Amino acid sequence: MGLALFELPAVSYEGNLKEITDQLVILVLDDGRTFNFKRSTNTKFFKNSKALKAAELKPGDRVALVAKLDDRAFLVASTVTFVEMTAERSAEIAAGVRRAQETADAASPVRGWDGPQLKRRALDEPGPIPDPRAGQSPSDDPLIAKAQDAALSFSEALPNFLCEERMQRFSRDSRMIGWKPLDTISAEVIYEDGRESYRNLKINDRPTNKKMEELSGSWSTGEFNTTLRNLFHPASAAVFQSAEYSRLLDLPARVYDFEVRQENSHWNIQVDFQKITPGYKGSVWIEPASGRVLRMEMQAVDLPPEFPMDQVETAVDYAFLPIGAAAVLLPVHAENLGCQRGTDYCNRNVIDFRNYRKYVSDSTVKFDP
Repeated sequence: MGLALFELPAVSYEGNLKEITDQLVILVLDDGRTFNFKRSTNTKFFKNSKALKAAELKPGDRVALVAKLDDRAFLVASTVTFVEMTAERSAEIAAGVRRAQETADAASPVRGWDGPQLKRRALDEPGPIPDPRAGQSPSDDPLIAKAQDAALSFSEALPNFLCEERMQRFSRDSRMIGWKPLDTISAEVIYEDGRESYRNLKINDRPTNKKMEELSGSWSTGEFNTTLRNLFHPASAAVFQSAEYSRLLDLPARVYDFEVRQENSHWNIQVDFQKITPGYKGSVWIEPASGRVLRMEMQAVDLPPEFPMDQVETAVDYAFLPIGAAAVLLPVHAENLGCQRGTDYCNRNVIDFRNYRKYVSDSTVKFDP
Protein backbone atom coordinates (compact mmCIF):
# COMPACT_ATOMS: atom_id res chain seq x y z
CA MET A 1 0.00 0.00 0.00
CA GLY A 2 1.42 3.37 -1.00
CA LEU A 3 1.38 6.59 0.95
CA ALA A 4 -0.89 9.40 -0.19
CA LEU A 5 1.21 12.37 -1.26
CA PHE A 6 0.02 15.93 -0.71
CA GLU A 7 1.22 19.23 -2.06
CA LEU A 8 2.10 22.01 0.34
CA PRO A 9 0.08 25.21 -0.17
CA ALA A 10 1.60 28.11 -2.05
CA VAL A 11 2.51 31.29 -0.20
CA SER A 12 2.38 34.82 -1.61
CA TYR A 13 4.64 37.81 -0.99
CA GLU A 14 4.78 41.35 -2.31
CA GLY A 15 7.76 43.65 -2.16
CA ASN A 16 10.54 45.35 -4.08
CA LEU A 17 12.82 43.29 -6.27
CA LYS A 18 16.45 43.37 -5.12
CA GLU A 19 18.09 40.98 -7.55
CA ILE A 20 17.47 38.13 -9.96
CA THR A 21 20.23 35.61 -10.65
CA ASP A 22 20.22 32.25 -12.38
CA GLN A 23 19.62 30.60 -9.00
CA LEU A 24 17.76 33.18 -6.89
CA VAL A 25 15.02 35.78 -6.81
CA ILE A 26 15.73 38.19 -3.93
CA LEU A 27 12.83 40.24 -2.61
CA VAL A 28 12.72 42.99 0.02
CA LEU A 29 9.41 43.11 1.89
CA ASP A 30 7.88 46.31 3.23
CA ASP A 31 8.85 45.50 6.83
CA GLY A 32 12.53 45.29 5.86
CA ARG A 33 12.87 41.51 5.63
CA THR A 34 14.85 40.17 2.67
CA PHE A 35 13.75 36.82 1.25
CA ASN A 36 15.91 34.57 -0.93
CA PHE A 37 13.73 32.44 -3.22
CA LYS A 38 15.18 29.66 -5.32
CA ARG A 39 14.68 30.12 -9.03
CA SER A 40 14.01 27.02 -11.11
CA THR A 41 13.42 26.32 -14.78
CA ASN A 42 9.68 26.43 -13.95
CA THR A 43 9.76 29.95 -12.47
CA LYS A 44 7.62 32.23 -14.67
CA PHE A 45 7.67 36.03 -14.97
CA PHE A 46 4.67 38.19 -15.92
CA LYS A 47 3.60 41.78 -16.53
CA ASN A 48 0.03 42.76 -17.36
CA SER A 49 -0.86 39.06 -17.68
CA LYS A 50 1.80 38.60 -20.35
CA ALA A 51 4.93 36.51 -19.99
CA LEU A 52 8.25 38.33 -19.97
CA LYS A 53 11.91 37.55 -19.55
CA ALA A 54 13.48 37.81 -16.12
CA ALA A 55 15.98 40.36 -17.47
CA GLU A 56 13.10 42.75 -18.17
CA LEU A 57 12.53 43.17 -14.43
CA LYS A 58 14.85 45.65 -12.74
CA PRO A 59 15.98 46.14 -9.12
CA GLY A 60 13.41 48.26 -7.31
CA ASP A 61 10.46 47.00 -9.36
CA ARG A 62 7.38 46.15 -7.32
CA VAL A 63 6.49 42.48 -7.73
CA ALA A 64 4.09 39.90 -6.36
CA LEU A 65 5.69 36.49 -5.90
CA VAL A 66 4.12 33.08 -5.37
CA ALA A 67 6.34 30.35 -3.94
CA LYS A 68 6.19 26.78 -2.67
CA LEU A 69 8.39 24.79 -0.30
CA ASP A 70 10.37 22.05 -1.97
CA ASP A 71 11.30 18.72 -0.37
CA ARG A 72 14.37 20.36 1.24
CA ALA A 73 12.27 23.13 2.82
CA PHE A 74 13.52 25.82 0.42
CA LEU A 75 11.08 28.38 -0.93
CA VAL A 76 10.98 28.08 -4.72
CA ALA A 77 9.49 30.92 -6.76
CA SER A 78 6.63 29.76 -8.98
CA THR A 79 5.55 33.09 -10.46
CA VAL A 80 6.91 36.64 -10.27
CA THR A 81 4.48 39.32 -11.44
CA PHE A 82 5.20 43.01 -11.97
CA VAL A 83 2.93 45.29 -9.91
CA GLU A 84 2.07 48.75 -11.18
CA MET A 85 2.45 51.26 -8.37
CA THR A 86 0.09 54.18 -7.81
CA ALA A 87 0.02 56.87 -5.12
CA GLU A 88 -3.02 55.20 -3.59
CA ARG A 89 -1.29 51.83 -3.48
CA SER A 90 1.85 53.36 -1.92
CA ALA A 91 -0.22 54.98 0.84
CA GLU A 92 -2.01 51.70 1.47
CA ILE A 93 1.30 49.83 1.83
CA ALA A 94 2.71 52.44 4.25
CA ALA A 95 -0.44 52.31 6.38
CA GLY A 96 -0.26 48.52 6.54
CA VAL A 97 3.35 48.62 7.76
CA ARG A 98 2.43 51.13 10.48
CA ARG A 99 -0.53 49.03 11.64
CA ALA A 100 1.59 45.89 11.86
CA GLN A 101 4.28 47.63 13.92
CA GLU A 102 1.74 49.29 16.22
CA THR A 103 0.06 45.92 16.83
CA ALA A 104 3.43 44.33 17.66
CA ASP A 105 4.41 47.21 19.97
CA ALA A 106 1.11 47.00 21.86
CA ALA A 107 1.15 43.23 22.29
CA SER A 108 2.12 41.82 25.68
CA PRO A 109 5.20 39.59 25.59
CA VAL A 110 4.23 35.94 25.36
CA ARG A 111 7.49 34.88 27.00
CA GLY A 112 6.52 34.56 30.65
CA TRP A 113 9.81 35.91 31.97
CA ASP A 114 12.40 38.54 31.15
CA GLY A 115 14.37 36.02 29.12
CA PRO A 116 18.12 35.42 29.04
CA GLN A 117 20.52 38.29 28.46
CA LEU A 118 24.19 38.68 27.62
CA LYS A 119 24.72 41.92 29.53
CA ARG A 120 27.79 42.03 31.72
CA ARG A 121 27.86 45.50 33.20
CA ALA A 122 26.64 44.29 36.60
CA LEU A 123 29.70 42.00 36.77
CA ASP A 124 32.29 44.72 36.17
CA GLU A 125 34.85 45.25 38.90
CA PRO A 126 35.07 47.62 40.61
CA GLY A 127 31.67 49.27 40.56
CA PRO A 128 30.92 52.20 38.26
CA ILE A 129 32.33 55.62 39.00
CA PRO A 130 30.11 58.57 38.03
CA ASP A 131 31.38 60.24 34.87
CA PRO A 132 31.64 64.00 35.34
CA ARG A 133 31.49 64.52 31.57
CA ALA A 134 28.38 62.41 30.96
CA GLY A 135 26.58 65.33 29.41
CA GLN A 136 29.25 65.99 26.78
CA SER A 137 28.22 65.63 23.16
CA PRO A 138 29.47 62.25 21.87
CA SER A 139 30.52 63.86 18.60
CA ASP A 140 32.98 66.03 20.58
CA ASP A 141 34.31 63.21 22.73
CA PRO A 142 38.01 62.67 21.90
CA LEU A 143 37.94 59.05 23.11
CA ILE A 144 35.16 58.17 20.65
CA ALA A 145 37.21 59.79 17.88
CA LYS A 146 40.24 57.80 19.03
CA ALA A 147 38.24 54.55 19.12
CA GLN A 148 36.84 55.28 15.66
CA ASP A 149 40.34 55.75 14.23
CA ALA A 150 41.52 52.56 15.92
CA ALA A 151 38.55 50.51 14.67
CA LEU A 152 38.72 51.77 11.08
CA SER A 153 42.48 51.18 10.87
CA PHE A 154 42.21 47.84 12.65
CA SER A 155 42.24 45.65 9.53
CA GLU A 156 45.20 47.52 8.00
CA ALA A 157 47.30 47.08 11.14
CA LEU A 158 46.27 43.49 11.81
CA PRO A 159 48.82 40.85 10.75
CA ASN A 160 47.76 37.69 8.96
CA PHE A 161 47.01 35.03 11.55
CA LEU A 162 45.09 31.87 12.23
CA CYS A 163 43.49 30.49 15.35
CA GLU A 164 41.09 27.88 16.63
CA GLU A 165 37.41 28.68 17.07
CA ARG A 166 35.31 26.43 19.26
CA MET A 167 31.57 27.15 19.34
CA GLN A 168 29.34 25.36 21.84
CA ARG A 169 25.64 25.57 21.02
CA PHE A 170 22.85 25.37 23.61
CA SER A 171 19.08 25.68 23.77
CA ARG A 172 16.44 26.12 26.45
CA ASP A 173 12.66 26.32 26.42
CA SER A 174 11.85 27.28 30.00
CA ARG A 175 13.19 29.61 32.67
CA MET A 176 13.01 26.65 35.07
CA ILE A 177 15.42 24.51 33.07
CA GLY A 178 19.03 25.37 32.32
CA TRP A 179 20.77 25.45 28.97
CA LYS A 180 20.85 22.10 27.18
CA PRO A 181 24.01 21.33 25.11
CA LEU A 182 23.30 20.71 21.42
CA ASP A 183 26.67 20.30 19.75
CA THR A 184 30.16 21.77 19.40
CA ILE A 185 31.48 23.31 16.19
CA SER A 186 35.25 23.71 15.75
CA ALA A 187 37.18 25.29 12.92
CA GLU A 188 40.41 26.94 11.92
CA VAL A 189 39.92 30.67 11.33
CA ILE A 190 42.26 32.30 8.85
CA TYR A 191 42.59 36.08 8.79
CA GLU A 192 44.48 37.09 5.67
CA ASP A 193 44.72 40.53 4.06
CA GLY A 194 41.67 41.85 5.92
CA ARG A 195 39.41 38.86 5.27
CA GLU A 196 38.41 36.01 7.53
CA SER A 197 37.70 32.49 6.27
CA TYR A 198 37.08 29.11 7.83
CA ARG A 199 38.49 25.66 7.12
CA ASN A 200 38.56 22.18 8.65
CA LEU A 201 35.10 22.47 10.20
CA LYS A 202 34.11 19.73 12.61
CA ILE A 203 30.84 18.95 14.34
CA ASN A 204 31.38 17.16 17.63
CA ASP A 205 34.95 16.47 16.48
CA ARG A 206 33.74 14.81 13.26
CA PRO A 207 34.92 16.44 9.99
CA THR A 208 32.26 17.93 7.71
CA ASN A 209 32.44 19.23 4.16
CA LYS A 210 29.95 21.99 4.94
CA LYS A 211 30.87 25.64 5.01
CA MET A 212 30.08 27.75 8.08
CA GLU A 213 27.11 29.39 6.34
CA GLU A 214 25.73 25.98 5.38
CA LEU A 215 25.43 24.75 8.97
CA SER A 216 21.97 24.18 10.37
CA GLY A 217 21.03 25.99 13.57
CA SER A 218 22.56 29.29 14.67
CA TRP A 219 26.07 30.50 13.87
CA SER A 220 27.90 33.79 13.45
CA THR A 221 30.89 35.38 11.74
CA GLY A 222 32.51 38.81 11.76
CA GLU A 223 33.93 38.86 15.29
CA PHE A 224 37.42 39.78 14.05
CA ASN A 225 36.74 43.01 12.22
CA THR A 226 33.28 43.50 10.76
CA THR A 227 31.33 44.11 13.96
CA LEU A 228 33.63 46.84 15.30
CA ARG A 229 34.14 48.45 11.91
CA ASN A 230 30.40 48.67 11.29
CA LEU A 231 29.76 50.32 14.66
CA PHE A 232 32.39 53.03 14.24
CA HIS A 233 32.02 53.61 10.50
CA PRO A 234 30.65 57.10 9.74
CA ALA A 235 27.91 55.59 7.56
CA SER A 236 26.42 53.90 10.65
CA ALA A 237 25.94 57.32 12.31
CA ALA A 238 26.07 55.67 15.74
CA VAL A 239 25.03 57.89 18.64
CA PHE A 240 27.22 57.42 21.72
CA GLN A 241 26.41 58.44 25.28
CA SER A 242 29.07 58.20 27.97
CA ALA A 243 27.75 56.05 30.79
CA GLU A 244 30.44 55.28 33.36
CA TYR A 245 34.03 54.39 34.18
CA SER A 246 34.91 50.78 34.91
CA ARG A 247 37.63 48.13 34.68
CA LEU A 248 37.85 45.10 32.44
CA LEU A 249 40.68 42.55 32.18
CA ASP A 250 42.53 44.58 34.82
CA LEU A 251 42.49 47.57 32.47
CA PRO A 252 40.68 50.88 32.96
CA ALA A 253 37.73 51.26 30.62
CA ARG A 254 35.24 53.92 29.69
CA VAL A 255 31.76 52.52 29.01
CA TYR A 256 29.52 54.09 26.37
CA ASP A 257 25.96 53.24 25.45
CA PHE A 258 25.23 53.50 21.74
CA GLU A 259 22.42 53.24 19.24
CA VAL A 260 22.38 52.71 15.46
CA ARG A 261 19.18 53.37 13.55
CA GLN A 262 17.86 50.75 11.15
CA GLU A 263 18.41 52.84 8.03
CA ASN A 264 22.12 53.12 8.91
CA SER A 265 22.64 49.54 10.09
CA HIS A 266 24.87 46.92 8.46
CA TRP A 267 24.14 44.10 10.93
CA ASN A 268 22.59 41.18 9.05
CA ILE A 269 20.51 38.54 10.83
CA GLN A 270 19.32 35.55 8.82
CA VAL A 271 16.82 32.84 9.73
CA ASP A 272 16.36 30.20 7.05
CA PHE A 273 15.54 32.01 3.80
CA GLN A 274 14.78 35.44 5.27
CA LYS A 275 17.22 38.13 6.34
CA ILE A 276 16.89 41.48 8.07
CA THR A 277 19.19 44.40 8.80
CA PRO A 278 17.83 45.76 12.10
CA GLY A 279 18.71 48.78 14.12
CA TYR A 280 20.56 48.00 17.32
CA LYS A 281 21.71 49.39 20.62
CA GLY A 282 24.24 48.31 23.20
CA SER A 283 27.35 49.19 25.17
CA VAL A 284 31.05 49.33 24.39
CA TRP A 285 34.04 49.27 26.76
CA ILE A 286 36.98 51.39 25.49
CA GLU A 287 40.51 51.33 26.91
CA PRO A 288 41.50 55.04 27.09
CA ALA A 289 45.23 54.72 26.42
CA SER A 290 44.88 52.91 23.09
CA GLY A 291 41.30 53.65 22.11
CA ARG A 292 40.79 49.92 21.60
CA VAL A 293 37.51 48.21 22.40
CA LEU A 294 37.69 45.61 25.18
CA ARG A 295 34.06 44.48 25.04
CA MET A 296 31.03 45.14 22.88
CA GLU A 297 27.39 44.21 23.51
CA MET A 298 24.57 44.77 21.03
CA GLN A 299 20.87 44.00 20.93
CA ALA A 300 18.61 44.18 17.87
CA VAL A 301 15.68 46.59 18.19
CA ASP A 302 12.32 46.86 16.42
CA LEU A 303 12.47 43.44 14.79
CA PRO A 304 9.68 43.09 12.18
CA PRO A 305 6.55 41.47 13.67
CA GLU A 306 6.64 38.66 11.11
CA PHE A 307 10.31 37.83 11.70
CA PRO A 308 10.68 34.44 13.45
CA MET A 309 12.81 35.85 16.30
CA ASP A 310 11.89 38.61 18.74
CA GLN A 311 15.19 38.79 20.66
CA VAL A 312 18.70 38.76 19.18
CA GLU A 313 21.84 39.74 21.11
CA THR A 314 25.57 39.35 20.69
CA ALA A 315 28.62 40.16 22.81
CA VAL A 316 32.35 40.00 22.06
CA ASP A 317 35.32 40.23 24.45
CA TYR A 318 38.76 41.32 23.21
CA ALA A 319 42.23 41.01 24.75
CA PHE A 320 45.80 41.93 23.82
CA LEU A 321 47.53 38.78 22.56
CA PRO A 322 50.99 38.17 21.05
CA ILE A 323 51.14 37.57 17.30
CA GLY A 324 54.78 37.25 16.41
CA ALA A 325 56.60 40.08 18.18
CA ALA A 326 53.55 42.36 18.50
CA ALA A 327 50.70 42.47 21.03
CA VAL A 328 47.43 42.70 19.09
CA LEU A 329 43.87 43.23 20.31
CA LEU A 330 41.90 40.15 19.23
CA PRO A 331 38.58 38.50 20.12
CA VAL A 332 38.90 35.82 22.81
CA HIS A 333 35.26 35.11 23.64
CA ALA A 334 31.86 35.77 22.10
CA GLU A 335 28.26 34.85 22.81
CA ASN A 336 25.14 34.99 20.67
CA LEU A 337 21.55 34.73 21.82
CA GLY A 338 18.33 34.36 19.86
CA CYS A 339 14.77 33.62 20.98
CA GLN A 340 11.87 32.42 18.86
CA ARG A 341 9.03 34.90 18.67
CA GLY A 342 6.31 34.45 21.24
CA THR A 343 7.87 31.37 22.86
CA ASP A 344 10.26 30.44 25.65
CA TYR A 345 12.60 28.69 23.20
CA CYS A 346 16.04 30.31 22.91
CA ASN A 347 19.41 29.38 21.40
CA ARG A 348 22.77 30.44 22.81
CA ASN A 349 26.21 30.06 21.27
CA VAL A 350 29.36 30.31 23.39
CA ILE A 351 32.44 30.89 21.23
CA ASP A 352 36.08 30.80 22.31
CA PHE A 353 39.10 31.76 20.21
CA ARG A 354 42.52 30.41 21.14
CA ASN A 355 45.90 29.22 19.87
CA TYR A 356 46.56 32.37 17.86
CA ARG A 357 49.66 32.32 15.68
CA LYS A 358 51.08 34.13 12.69
CA TYR A 359 49.70 32.78 9.45
CA VAL A 360 51.77 31.47 6.56
CA SER A 361 50.38 29.36 3.76
CA ASP A 362 51.38 26.03 5.35
CA SER A 363 50.26 26.89 8.91
CA THR A 364 47.95 24.57 10.79
CA VAL A 365 46.34 24.60 14.21
CA LYS A 366 46.47 21.69 16.60
CA PHE A 367 43.10 21.27 18.32
CA ASP A 368 43.29 20.48 22.00
CA PRO A 369 40.86 17.82 23.24
